[in-house]
Amino acid sequence: AYGHVNLALDIEPKMLEHATGARVAANALFLPLADGIFDLALATNASINYLPESAALAHHFSEIGRVLKQGAIYVFDSCTPGRAETLH
Repeated sequence: AYGHVNLALDIEPKMLEHATGARVAANALFLPLADGIFDLALATNASINYLPESAALAHHFSEIGRVLKQGAIYVFDSCTPGRAETLH
């Protein structure tokens, strides 16, 4: 209704089956997307907890920064290490 285009991205194709609209199978460390194209990125279900190493997490944040427009927003959730272990 507002002219926004949504893109679902997940490494697991079965998760993408639940998404509507445009979908891309990819991981959070190597986004197959152009630079500076999004106004907002959203990571849900504590997905960044699957990047437990600080180097991988830093690389992920660099990739998100690369695909976001200047002044865009990145919203993500996370959980405590104990809860993350339970999720795995």
